[in-house]
Amino acid sequence: MTSLRQLISSVNGQTRRVLTASARSGVRLLGVDLLDKAQTNAFLAPYRVGLVLGNSINLPEVMDAVDQTKRIFSNTEGVSTTNAVWHYTGGSEPTTSLPCGLVKIGRSVLNTDYWSRDVMKDLLNRKSRTTRTARTLIAPFGHYFDGSVFVGYYDFMLLVAAKLCRMRAMLPDAVFADAVVSYPLLHTHYEREVLAALGFGPDQVIDSRATAVQFEQCVLGSHENWAYQTSGDIFALQTKLGERLLQPGLPTGNRVYISRDTRRRVTNETELIELLTQYDFQIIEDKPRTVAEQRAIYHNASFIMGPHGASFCNLIWCRPGTHLFELFSPLFITDCFRYLAQLQNLSYSAYCNGSAGSYDTRYISEDITVSIPDLKRYLDGTLAIR
Repeated sequence: MTSLRQLISSVNGQTRRVLTASARSGVRLLGVDLLDKAQTNAFLAPYRVGLVLGNSINLPEVMDAVDQTKRIFSNTEGVSTTNAVWHYTGGSEPTTSLPCGLVKIGRSVLNTDYWSRDVMKDLLNRKSRTTRTARTLIAPFGHYFDGSVFVGYYDFMLLVAAKLCRMRAMLPDAVFADAVVSYPLLHTHYEREVLAALGFGPDQVIDSRATAVQFEQCVLGSHENWAYQTSGDIFALQTKLGERLLQPGLPTGNRVYISRDTRRRVTNETELIELLTQYDFQIIEDKPRTVAEQRAIYHNASFIMGPHGASFCNLIWCRPGTHLFELFSPLFITDCFRYLAQLQNLSYSAYCNGSAGSYDTRYISEDITVSIPDLKRYLDGTLAIR
């Protein structure tokens, strides 16, 4: 899993290139130039204020926790990409934010993340938007949360919040004092909590689908690898956001089970919970929680078990040495949290009941069934009953 494009492609590369070229030609007739990644980097080069370097870490082979003859993951390298921050300080050309969150300067639409094809959809399906002017626009994300590619908590925390924290780390506070932040908002409690913690008041947060922002200056950041995050971005999240969410004085060393009530549920979870309570696990029900509460759960845990899901992006709050035990369906196995655990110096185990499969997005919502006797044998050999 090396890039988001590979994960979500529904057409082959040659066809996609033809469609992309056709889209660029089409929008050019409408007075818009869709810049590719290289052109965007060249356009913004004079305004670059910093880089977060990519990293390469070894991801050791992972055998099934209850069957050491079954390989879940082979030994590989986890490689993240270098990400930039730019502070565009203006010129004479007109500027505006687009509904998808990208920005247009003159004729040029900048491609700072994965693609710019949403611009074509916006141009063909124009909707009325209000207009607002701002000295400084913060534009952290240029895609729609469509419920398919970009969904919710994981994408917001690691693609939006992390980028905002990176920007905060590289630029003085004065840049953000009168700035507005705009992208296609999720309108969730956790989004509002994070934006407020980062210093953005309600009047500074704008949904790009409803309002176009004309700006003098703009802060932008790149991101290219959905699965593997840079250590620099994780550190920025921990320092710029995590320290504002502290809940001191809570007990540590907890064993926790993270339940899921939507897709990728454990079908025999009642029996699993009965087993885990014998080992003093706290059962974390699948219900809305503040980001501060989620941080506290993970920060104070010593052992975490649960089905693969977005909640595990909270591993960024864990103390070194915490153990993650990830449950998979044999039809859908992905290593983004294996990578994150290794990056954070955590211990990692994986389990699937059946022959280990591969990353197949057709089965991304597949429920999980576990073997209670197998997990009991594992727990007996790993954890003492308190």
